[in-house]
Amino acid sequence: MEHKARVLCSNAARGNIHGVLQAFKDGADINSTDGSGMTPLCRAAYNGNLEMVEFLCSYGADLNRRDIWGRTSLRIAAAKGHARIIQHLARQGADSSIPDWTGCPPLFAAAYSGHINAAAVLLEFGASALQTSTLLVASSENLRETPAHEELVTPIWAAQTQGHTAMEQLLLQKAEYLQSPAPAMKVAGAPVMPL
Repeated sequence: MEHKARVLCSNAARGNIHGVLQAFKDGADINSTDGSGMTPLCRAAYNGNLEMVEFLCSYGADLNRRDIWGRTSLRIAAAKGHARIIQHLARQGADSSIPDWTGCPPLFAAAYSGHINAAAVLLEFGASALQTSTLLVASSENLRETPAHEELVTPIWAAQTQGHTAMEQLLLQKAEYLQSPAPAMKVAGAPVMPL
């Protein structure tokens, strides 16, 4: 069964629809994982292959299935900046609030990476610029001897820390708190108020 999963995922990664169909005929499970723990849908999303993503969705791929790092296909597409894939997955019902094992949801990944079009699509489909994530953050002073600690952060924080000012402005414009008193945000370890 492991061989069938590898063949299926390899064909999905390369965009080989005929190979994927043959893998299905040979008994491969559409939601199986390859040796690196990724599903065919995750592979197609990672490679930016919209046609393969659409094909796998039409065959019933689990939109919210996680790989071994806890990433969904939507989270992977967000980190890679594949806005059209995000749009398709969101229309199919993918959950934009599911974080990976480090606590990073799709919008946070897009904000951190500076993929403004991906972030705009996620926001259009209901992702929140204020969704807090509990990221495991290790001390930058001594990574080996200092244990990681949890820190609540938002996609706005991710954009700020990476210097993505256009992303930060988009997220601030879309943030629900512009209509109500703004909560404090953490930037570089110090609480600040949004501009």
